[in-house]
Amino acid sequence: MTEICFSGCGGLYNYYFGIANVIQKNFDLSDTIFTGKSAGCFPALVLAMDSDIDDIFYNYNLPFLREINSYTFGALFNWNDMVRKHTIKYLPNELDKINNRLHCHFAKLENNYNIFSWSPQVVNNWNNKGDLMECLIASTFIPCFDKKLFMNYRGYNCMDGFMCKHQLPVSSDRKILEFTLDKWRDMNMNWMWCYTDPEWATTLYKWGEEDANKNILELQEYFI
Repeated sequence: MTEICFSGCGGLYNYYFGIANVIQKNFDLSDTIFTGKSAGCFPALVLAMDSDIDDIFYNYNLPFLREINSYTFGALFNWNDMVRKHTIKYLPNELDKINNRLHCHFAKLENNYNIFSWSPQVVNNWNNKGDLMECLIASTFIPCFDKKLFMNYRGYNCMDGFMCKHQLPVSSDRKILEFTLDKWRDMNMNWMWCYTDPEWATTLYKWGEEDANKNILELQEYFI
């Protein structure tokens, strides 16, 4: 049994989608669980849903980016609202398949005697798709993409899961297949900015597919 983890990645989630597409097409994922932090939650989500990743990328993600591009300030102040608008379209009404299979990390603001810090939180069970949607936003919440300093989720002030130290795997008895941005390719960290060019997103998607196919034997070891 395997746990697949996607670390924080910003706009490079398109690259992770490409990797996830190859994994989905080549391996039995019925006993696999998926963990995501920050934008890494989205490839984890789609794998947990068993939804066709090509369909999600081309028919939901690219139209999302095109709409963001239509705004004067692009992603600034619009990103979170547009993520909600486009993601909610493909979330299922019944979450039985996702609950306990998907694990989303976010950072919770702690106040201990006026000393503020971030603590990692993991959620793997949701009441409805609206609750799941807000959890995804909490995991990816960056203030400059909204008009608020924090995201409020389940009564907590939250921010991007990338704020916490690296703590992704949730299993102790599974093979851990973890994806970080430097696993197979040298990435320019400037690319983590959420660029909204569909052509660039498609390039990243193809890179992810290319790298996963080149390393298919390495991946196979996690599904034996």
